[in-house]
Amino acid sequence: MKFREATLSDLATIVSIYNEIIAEGGFTADLAPYSVEDKLEWFKATNNNELGVWIIEEHEKVIGYFYFSHWRNGRKALLHTKEVSVFIGKEYRNKGIGKEALRFAISIAQQRKLRVLLAILMDNNERSKKVLTTMGFTTVGILKNVAEVNGKIIDQCIMQFQLSTSE
Repeated sequence: MKFREATLSDLATIVSIYNEIIAEGGFTADLAPYSVEDKLEWFKATNNNELGVWIIEEHEKVIGYFYFSHWRNGRKALLHTKEVSVFIGKEYRNKGIGKEALRFAISIAQQRKLRVLLAILMDNNERSKKVLTTMGFTTVGILKNVAEVNGKIIDQCIMQFQLSTSE
């Protein structure tokens, strides 16, 4: 398995993986699939030196990706806090790939001298919560009744990884 920075040519695969997760239901707040065109602006805004989209490959095949995003974009006091989001293709889950992706993401965050990484996920996503907990994330909040997926009301969970307490 290897990690590399995403390129525009990866966008179709990124969208395909994400749409697969949307179709499963209950693991993201998005309810309808995206087209590559729909995600183009997101990709351009996210895939940069400050944030970044990273590809997870195994045997030259893209099997997942992760990215960093701003926590409450535009608020200068929060510049050293980022959200990390990890998405793994269905057939590659439960093989330790999420843990390796988080380990790599944490190393990038440390190099960038971030203080905090957040993961914001549906509270019913037990698999992701278990992986995040194993990697040292702790639950710091539950947003009650904020999402509705397939007629079911779902809480969101906020998990935090403390990188440092100073610059």
